[in-house]
Amino acid sequence: SGLKVNSALDDAAAFFASRSLSFRADDLNALKDNIDQSISVLEASVAGLEAITQLVEQAQGLAITAKATGDTSERSSLAIQFNALLSQIDNLANDSSYNGTNLLQASPDNLTVTFNENNTTSLTISGIDSTTGTSGINVAAAGNNFLNDSDIDLALTASRTALTTLRTSAATLGSNNSVLRTRLNFTE
Repeated sequence: SGLKVNSALDDAAAFFASRSLSFRADDLNALKDNIDQSISVLEASVAGLEAITQLVEQAQGLAITAKATGDTSERSSLAIQFNALLSQIDNLANDSSYNGTNLLQASPDNLTVTFNENNTTSLTISGIDSTTGTSGINVAAAGNNFLNDSDIDLALTASRTALTTLRTSAATLGSNNSVLRTRLNFTE
C-alpha cells in the first residue's frame, strides 16, 4: 500500500494518530463546504436586494413623474406601472433563494453557519423580509390611482424609507459575507 503503517498491528499509536488527523481533515472539509454554500446563499440574497433596490428606484421615479403631471389619465397609467413594479419586487424577494434557503421572502429563513468541528462556534444570519408588505419594506400599492398629490407623497415617502432599509440590509449581508470568507480562509 506504500504506507509506513498499514494497520493498528504495525504501530497502534501511529495508526490511530494518523486516523484521528484524517478524520479531523474530513470534518474541516465538510465545514469548508458548508461555509462555501452559505456564502452562495448570501451572494444570491445580496443580488436579490440589489435588484429590488433598482425596482424601488424605478417605482419612485414613476411616483415623481405622476406628481409632475396633472393629467389624471397619465397618473392612472403611472399608478398601474407602479403597482406592477411592486408585484415584481415581491416576486424577486420570493425567488432570491439558493439551495432552498431564502433570506428575503415574506417569512425569511435564517442561516446558521458552523465554524468548528465541535459545533461551538457559529454565526446565525437572520433573514430580512424584503417584500412590499408592512413587515417588509412597507411600500403600499398606489393609492387612489395617484389622483391626489397626497397619495403620491405617501408612495414617495415609503419608497425613500424602503431604499434606506434595503441599503442597510445589503450592508449587513455584505458584512456577514466578509465574515464567512474570512472564516473560510482560516479553515483552509
